[in-house]
This record gives sequence, structure tokens and C-alpha cells, in this order.
Amino acid sequence: MLCQSAFRKKSPPEGFDELVVEITRLVGSLPLGLTVLGSSLRGRDMEYWIDLLPRLQNGIDGKIEKTLRISYDGLSSEDKAIFRHVACLFNGAKVTNLKLLLADSGLNVNIGLKNLADRSLIHLRKGHVEMHRLLQEMGKKVVRLEKPENQEFLMDSQDICDVLSEGIGTQKVIGITLDIDEIDEFYVHKSAFTRMRNLRFLKLYSRLRLYREVKLQLHGNFNYLPPKLKLLHWDEFPMRYMPSKFRPENLVELIMEDSKLEKLWEGILTLPCLKEMDLSGSQNLIEMPDLSKATNLETLKLRNCYSLVKLPSSIPHPNKLTTINLKNCRNLETIPIGISLKSLDVLNLYGCSMLRTIPLFSVNISHLNDQLVLDALAVQTQWFGNGSIIIVVTHDKSLLRSHGIDHIYEVCLPSEELALKIFCQSTFGQDYPPECFRELAFEVVSCAYHLPFGLQYFGWYLRGRGKEKWIDMMSKLHMCLDEIIKRTRRFHYDVLLNEKHKLIFRYIACLLNFEKVRDIEWLLADSDLGVKTGLKILVDKSLLRAREDTIEMQCLLQEMGKDIVRAQSNEAREREFLVDTKDICHVLEDNIATTKLLGISLDMDEIDELHIHESAFKGLCNLSFLISYTNHKKEVRWHIPKEFDYFPYRLRLRWDNCPLRCMPSKFCPSNLVKLQMLGSKLQKLWEGVQRLKVLGVGKIPENNDNPSPPSADKSLSLASLRVQTQQNSVNSPVLAATPGKVFGPKKNLAKELDKESGVKRTLAEEFGSVAKATDLDSQHLDFLVVSPAKTTKDDKVPAYGRACRGKHTVNDEDAADKKKQSRQMLR
Repeated sequence: MLCQSAFRKKSPPEGFDELVVEITRLVGSLPLGLTVLGSSLRGRDMEYWIDLLPRLQNGIDGKIEKTLRISYDGLSSEDKAIFRHVACLFNGAKVTNLKLLLADSGLNVNIGLKNLADRSLIHLRKGHVEMHRLLQEMGKKVVRLEKPENQEFLMDSQDICDVLSEGIGTQKVIGITLDIDEIDEFYVHKSAFTRMRNLRFLKLYSRLRLYREVKLQLHGNFNYLPPKLKLLHWDEFPMRYMPSKFRPENLVELIMEDSKLEKLWEGILTLPCLKEMDLSGSQNLIEMPDLSKATNLETLKLRNCYSLVKLPSSIPHPNKLTTINLKNCRNLETIPIGISLKSLDVLNLYGCSMLRTIPLFSVNISHLNDQLVLDALAVQTQWFGNGSIIIVVTHDKSLLRSHGIDHIYEVCLPSEELALKIFCQSTFGQDYPPECFRELAFEVVSCAYHLPFGLQYFGWYLRGRGKEKWIDMMSKLHMCLDEIIKRTRRFHYDVLLNEKHKLIFRYIACLLNFEKVRDIEWLLADSDLGVKTGLKILVDKSLLRAREDTIEMQCLLQEMGKDIVRAQSNEAREREFLVDTKDICHVLEDNIATTKLLGISLDMDEIDELHIHESAFKGLCNLSFLISYTNHKKEVRWHIPKEFDYFPYRLRLRWDNCPLRCMPSKFCPSNLVKLQMLGSKLQKLWEGVQRLKVLGVGKIPENNDNPSPPSADKSLSLASLRVQTQQNSVNSPVLAATPGKVFGPKKNLAKELDKESGVKRTLAEEFGSVAKATDLDSQHLDFLVVSPAKTTKDDKVPAYGRACRGKHTVNDEDAADKKKQSRQMLR
């Protein structure tokens, strides 16, 4: 339509494609606007089109406004009033709610909405009222033509702040809507609403309240809200109780999310109009008022009211109440018998960990989000009527399995294509983005982690906004979504009953994400954490995923785990893990001694140089993990004094591009569990024969410095020794034995060793008995190689070890040394 009007043809000329798409998006599906704007652009050059874009993004074009104003001026006075109500307050509202909110206004809402829809000034879709953005802007502009004190609706943040701080409102004001995200602070006068006795709609809302804090100063003697209020929506309400003189008899909707309320009011109040009450996130709320006279209540939302202990004893009219959301009310103990649940569609008891009893009821429930009350539900099936469908949404698979529930559907994240459709439907009302928004749309989908909630959240906020606004808001929205998700998932961590399982979670978040299950069990074998059981529980609770024997933690969960560790103390020395570059550099450079530090993970891509104190590790006596890694093979300038000669006693060591030519002279590798030093400058690890009885994984770098791997004849449990070289053969006593007898695999190991007395004696010395060394549940030996007593110069040697299924061969250069070493058993 735009092209026909502007170019007299169906498609735009070359170079105008993106401009046409962008302008069409801004004008939307409004045929009148497209036609008028197209005719005004006919014959204009590209520069004029480009100059027009900011005007359309920030407001309504003058010619379009005049045309739309003609449609508005042709309405009756009642229809005009309904139009202004929708434009200023109720775009997107439910039709049923709108009728109740305007019930005593003297307006015929049914006929008015039909007249507006017939003139295409609104659309009625799926029970909601929708008004096009340009029409909404025109309606707001009509209201703004009056002075602030004479306006019936206040919408501009500065005007509202002036009125509330100075108490200069008038009886003409019937509605206030303030986006708190647009201001940094505001003051509410004690008599702010005294003069606004006709105020019916008060909406102070914030979409980004989890991300930013607004300083609200409420006068200490503030105690009045207008008695005619139909809608009271005040996010982060700062008072502990509602104003003493407040009379809520006319309320239709009471929405006060994340408030400071401890209690609403005393006694029993008549609430004949109240349809929705939402106090979600009011963490200080201890008690709900008696709602026995809220005869039309349909929705009660108390999600995340952590301090709530009990509900009112009676919520009447069994045919009205459809939704009760008590998610994460973790101190709620009972649902009183007096509450009728007959008409419920949604009952959300997820996270109600203290809940012990639920009243007897007969009900068809379509959705039940639950975790800890499944025990009760499984036993008391008579609570539900015939034909009830109970859908249990939980992160804990073990809970379902414990009740013999095997029909489990695992909800996966949508594909990129489906995620894009979800976002575009929420943003553009179609499956795919306009071409000029294509790259940004894919970026948004990525920022939302393909989460349906995040996709709809972003879409809802970015709808109708220009590209510049998208780019400006992306980082803020991303951070806000991250915070929402972290707060939600933190609950699943907090309800873990075993502190050892929490510690395993933190180990993986800080150090061991994307490690093999076997390696994690090995690396934490001496921690007494019950790693095998702990991993299974964390997977069952959806805090981890196990894919092809590899443990994976979702990035936001991982960041949440790191935040938990950071919150242990402001002092780096008081935390169990260090993952932030600044903290690590501080500890290593300043020789900070601490017994609490268990692990360090340093991303070398974040630094250019690092000074390490000569005694940096002497005070870190409990340090078990030292990980210094790079993903981009970045060269870092290391400043390590010659006196540096110490590593902790029992260490898991990964040091990419290690600048040392030899390990510290006082380093004792006998308890070394993991050694990974890719791209290092090492020429030699250590002198002589070292006892490596617990070494699980050794990865020595590929380099050109002709490294000599360690002498380690006595390594009993070597999982994989990977020695890579490009130019020279490797002289390794570990591998210096001629092929000998092989015992194994593990299930046959004990039987095969039965007659080998010499081997048995050696195993008994190391493990206490052959049985302990070869026990199927142990992690000591999978198979074993015994080298023969004689070797020759040209022998090639296989190397075996625990869980090692490959062989590495080398040529020995020194027959004398080889002969001496081959008399020992290679374990």
C-alpha cells in the first residue's frame, strides 16, 4: 500500500527497500496512515525519506495526525472519552476488566468499543483491546493539549513528579500512569492525592525494577489515597501498611509487586468489585487480610512472598476463583479448609517447601506447578474430581520417579528458527523480522538464550521501537533478564539439603564445567563429597546436564555459582574459589596467605602481564586447583622471580603457555592428580624418579624444546599420558620396558592375579590388599602391565594405565638404564 501510494507500483525502486520496510513497520497495519504518508512522500528523494525516520520514531507525522484526527473528531463525546481511556491507560487490557473499570463512569462501554472497532480505531482480539501506536500517540496528544493541572490523564514523567511532589493535583485528574524507569528519584507529598478526589486509575509501574533502583521519598505522614480508585498498581510500594484512611471498596485491580508491605489492613473490608490481587515479590508480607467479602475475586497472586505463613481462612464464591499462584511461598504451612478450590484452573504450589496440608476439594485442574507437595497429591487422589488432568512442572526428576511416574516429557529450548518466530510474533505480529531488523532480531534471540519467557519479554519491550532504541536498550534488557533468571534458579540451589552437593555445584561453576564425569570423580576423589551421587542429584534437579559423559552447566547457572562464591566475602582471601582476574592478580602478586582458598581459575586472555611473588603459593596450603588457561593462545608477560620454588602439596595443575623451563625445585608431585601444560616452555619437569601414585591425567605440551618427560616409574594410576613432540623421540622411563604380560580387564583382574605372588605383594604394599586394588567400585586399577626382567636396545614399549586403552611406543637409547628400570613393576 505504501509503494502504490508513493511510487505508483507494488515494489520500491532500488535503494529504497530498507526505508520502505522501516517506515511500514513504524506506521504499522494502519491503511489510512500508509496511504496518507505514501502520498506525502511521492516524488521525494532518498535523503528526505531518511530525514523522516526520526520523526516517525519519536512521534506521529503531521499529515497522518490530521487525517487520524478527522476520524476522532467524528466520534460522539462518549466514544471520544472511551478512546482517550484506551489510548492513555488501557491499550492491551482485557475487555472484561475494562468494562468493570469503567462501570460507574457513565459511559456505555459495550457500544463505545463496538463503534471504535467499526471505525478501525481499535481492534478486539482474543478478549483484549488493541490500539495502533499512531492512534495511541494521537489520543495522548489530544489530552496533552490541556495544561497539566487541567488534564484528565497524566502520562509525562516530569508533569507527574511535579504534581505529586507539590500536591497540586485537581479534581479533573481521573488517571495517572508513570513509567518509573524514566526517572531516577521522586518525592511524594503527604497531601499528594488529597485534591484528586476523582482519581480512579493510579499506575506507577517498572519493567526494569530488578535492574535499577529508583529513589522514592514518601512523606512520613502520607496516609491518604482517593476512595474512588478502581485501579491501584504501584510497584515497589515503600510502606509497611496501606494508608490508614484508605478505603478499597471500589478496587477492581490491586497490583503491588515487590512492595515493602507486611500487612494490607486490619479487619474485614467489603470488596465487591475486586477481581485481581497481585502482591508477588512482597518478601516482607507476613499475613493476608480476610477476603471473605471479595465476592468476585478471580486471581490471587502471591508468588515469592517468602515471609507469608498463612492465607486468609476464607476465599468465597467457589465459581469465581480461577487462579492461585503461591510459587516459592516457602514458609507457607497450610491452605485453610475454608478456601474453596472448586473453580480453579491454575494452582501453583511450586517451591512451597513447608506446606503440609491441602484442603479436600473436587476440581478439574489444568495446570499444577509443584515440587514438594507431590507426596501429598500422590496419596490423596480423592482431592481431585474424575477427569482431572494434573500437569506437574518440576525441575526434580527424582521426585517423579519416586512415585512411579514414567510419563515424563523433558522440555527443551526451542531451535533458533522457532525462537526467532516466538520473538517476532511478540514484536512484529509475524513469524519473521523485517529485513532491516534481521541481524538485530538474531542478536536479541541469542541474548535471550532462546528462553520463551526471555523472547516474549524482549519482544514486548521492543515492540514499536526504532533500531536506535533497540541498540540502546539491548544491554539493559539483557542484564535485567539475567537477573530475573538468576533469582529464579537460585531457589533450586538454595533448596539443596546437602551442603556437599552445593559445594560440588560451586566446584563445577568455578572450575570444572565441561569436564568428563570420570575426570570430575577423580579430581574430587579425596574431597569426601560423594561426587558420584552429588552429580546425579544435580542433574536430576536440572542444575547440570550430562551429555555424552560430559557435565555441562548453563552459562547463567555458572555465573550464578560464581556470584555465590563472590558473595562469601568482599575479601578475596576469604573465598573458596577465585575466578576474577583482579582478585587473582592481587593474591598472587601480594603473597596473600589463606587456608580457605581451594581453587584458582585465571583467564589469561583478560590480562597482558602478571607478577607472581616468589612465595605466592606457600601461604595457600589448601589450594587444590590451579588453572591458567587461554582460548586464543595469547602471549602474556610473566614476571616470575628465580627464587620461585614452590607449588602446593596436592594439586590439579593446568597452566597453558607456562613460561617455566622446569618445575619448581621444591615441588613434590607425589600427590599430583592432574597435569596439563599445553604450549609451555618446559624443557624438563623434574629430576630423578618420582612417585606419582594418584596422577590421573598428564598432558605435556607440543613444543620444540626437546622436553624430557618425568621419571615416574611408580605411577600407579596414570589415566592418560599424552607426550607430543614434532622433532625428537622421547626418553621416558615410564615407557621404558619391553612388552610384558598384561592383566585385565578389570572384571577379570583379581582372578588373573591369583597366582602372581610377586605382583600381589607389591599391590598389598600399595593398597593394603589385592582386593582393594582390584575392587570393581574402586578407582585404582583397570588393568596392569608387568614388564619382563630383560630389555634390549631396540625394544619398543607399550604404556598402560588406569582407563587407558591406547598404547604409546618409544625407542630406548640407554639399554643400561632400561635394564635397571625394567626390573621394577610398571603399575
